[in-house]
Amino acid sequence: MAAIDGRAIKESKPVGPGQAFMTSVVFLCSLGLMLFITWHYRFEMSDDAYIHLRIARNFVETGHPYFNAHEPVMVTSSPVWTLLLALNEVLLGARNVLWFWNALLAAVAATVTYLLVSNLLETARRQVKLFALFVPLTVLASLADSAFLGMETPLAVTLLLLAALAFMKPSSIALPLLAVASFTRYEMAVLFAAAIVVCLGTRTFKEYGGIAASIITAVLTLWLFSQFGTIIPNAVAAKSKGYVLSSAQSFAMLRPQPADSTPLLNSLILLVLSVILFFLVFSWVGAVVTSKSHRDTYWIASLCLVLWGCALSGLYMWRGTYIFHWYAPLVYVPVLVGMVLMIFLDPSTLRKSAACLFLVLAFLHIYKHLELLISSAVTNNPSRVLLLSESARVHSYLAVGRALYRTCPHSQLLTSEIGALGYSFPGTILDGFGLASPDAMKYQPMQVPKERSNPFLGSIPIAFALEKHADLIVTYDHFGEAVLASAEIHSQYDDLTLPPLQAKDAAEGRTPPWGIKTLHVLVRKNGECPVAMATASVR
Repeated sequence: MAAIDGRAIKESKPVGPGQAFMTSVVFLCSLGLMLFITWHYRFEMSDDAYIHLRIARNFVETGHPYFNAHEPVMVTSSPVWTLLLALNEVLLGARNVLWFWNALLAAVAATVTYLLVSNLLETARRQVKLFALFVPLTVLASLADSAFLGMETPLAVTLLLLAALAFMKPSSIALPLLAVASFTRYEMAVLFAAAIVVCLGTRTFKEYGGIAASIITAVLTLWLFSQFGTIIPNAVAAKSKGYVLSSAQSFAMLRPQPADSTPLLNSLILLVLSVILFFLVFSWVGAVVTSKSHRDTYWIASLCLVLWGCALSGLYMWRGTYIFHWYAPLVYVPVLVGMVLMIFLDPSTLRKSAACLFLVLAFLHIYKHLELLISSAVTNNPSRVLLLSESARVHSYLAVGRALYRTCPHSQLLTSEIGALGYSFPGTILDGFGLASPDAMKYQPMQVPKERSNPFLGSIPIAFALEKHADLIVTYDHFGEAVLASAEIHSQYDDLTLPPLQAKDAAEGRTPPWGIKTLHVLVRKNGECPVAMATASVR
């Protein structure tokens, strides 16, 4: 496969009818696939999705994007997503339509990926063009979980890919798109800052829309300061204190291993991936430094996508970040798209072969997961997808929160998973992990194994529970290990124990995630919520 000169793209002919037709086909097929997945799993949103939904609802009702209506804490980690959710609620009400918007965004991301690749393939052989169709499919596979989980990742990835396309054109919307992306996922701010420095150094700041990007950044920054007095989400500090993970543990979460693999095989794959990536990155960077022919827009932009994905994964591992399901595509997609583009641009057969091997080893598991999602939807068998067991606990939170709010709307509720409970219980929520209650962070991190059995658990500190004297404490056994073992807590609260999952979820064959056995509702004796009323409401 011959290398392609990216400098010729600027002078290429307008998009012909053939390419326009294929682009439309890619978009419609992508949208159809994602609508099928997100509609089928539309009630399987993550607990964190409900955090954004509660903040958006409070914003519409009170004019302030607060989690608790009276507390100016920056709980949202995605201001742009929160604004869009609030707009959606104003226009469409509280209907569950996130599945549609995220399917649309994922389809746009896949289509933009196809455009990036197809711009390089006008003269390529038919087999190569067909191979290029696997790239948008891999993007869809990467975004599938985030889409039905109701998170902001599809929007952030779409903005990133649109910005990459705009840089390659070039277009004056490139930097504005990165500016918006930075307030959608804060990790993107590092890339935005780097892009500004490069544009200033190459005197292309205005050409790529630097003035508009500056205005967007200034407006969003001033708005956040007016609401919270900061632009840094409280989640940054809370998660860095609450989760204590090693770099190896973070990497294992970033690339989950198949159940049938062995530790030796996993270690071997990791070693091969690391060696290949090290070779490719340094070789490509060296080519840019030593050869002017490799400094065209396509080379630079493609390489930057790879470097950004690698840098972000390194940042996650360096900080020992807890990698949620919707974090991974922020690494996967830029590495995938950038590396595929480099395969078509790079004249070196050795580097092409190495990059192809890397893509197979790094992304094969994503296709297996996509197949599992589709087959589980077709057969209506959610028990096959482990992720849906995590969603089942969210269903329990929603049911318990609604029941308690009907009975005790003025009570304070303490928990460490604040999303679904906070959405279904609109009253005051106390957060033992610290996302919505910064004063809980002085009791974090909780000791392992004295206060919690492992560092992955966002648990409730005993001291915080005793300090706040909440009327209600709702927790699964895993997250409330210390509280449930406290004699002082039990002397002040009655413990109402519930099954870990709703009957409907259990009937579908779902199993409680992480080995949880019981959902506890602790009701304070002589508190605002009478024990008898609480018992009747949740049972």
